[in-house]
Amino acid sequence: MVDFKIKCIASDDNECFTIGKIYLVKNNSLKSDAYFIFYMWAHGLSGTIPTIDVINNWFKPYSEFELVEDKPSKPRLCEICNLEVDEPFQIKGSGFTYRINNLGKREVSENNVDYCLACNEERLIDIINHPEKIIYIPQFSDDDISLMRLCTKEGLK
Repeated sequence: MVDFKIKCIASDDNECFTIGKIYLVKNNSLKSDAYFIFYMWAHGLSGTIPTIDVINNWFKPYSEFELVEDKPSKPRLCEICNLEVDEPFQIKGSGFTYRINNLGKREVSENNVDYCLACNEERLIDIINHPEKIIYIPQFSDDDISLMRLCTKEGLK
């Protein structure tokens, strides 16, 4: 899940949110001052990635929020594996390419184009307990590739 912080900037004195207070949006839910927990799925927003716009539409006209951090935190699995969101990688002993999406779910591909959710838990255990098995796939821009071709053509290594 993608967790982030929001700040209440307007409230109609409903005792749920305090102006100026920072709240954590975690696991698609938001806990209010009155200890109500607002779940996205319970309000017809199942499968919706929470954003500041979704939250403001959700609480309009009672409260308004602004994003405290510019960028939501990376999924924990990305942090554990030292990967960026959607960065392709391979695992020693596997012929597949993997990536971790912005929700922290592993995706797998045979052809590096079409990804679907991965369900092999042995591979998940491998990358968590043995990060040395992760094969990082370098990502080169078109300019990088052109420069490498030029260097190769000129005999530079």
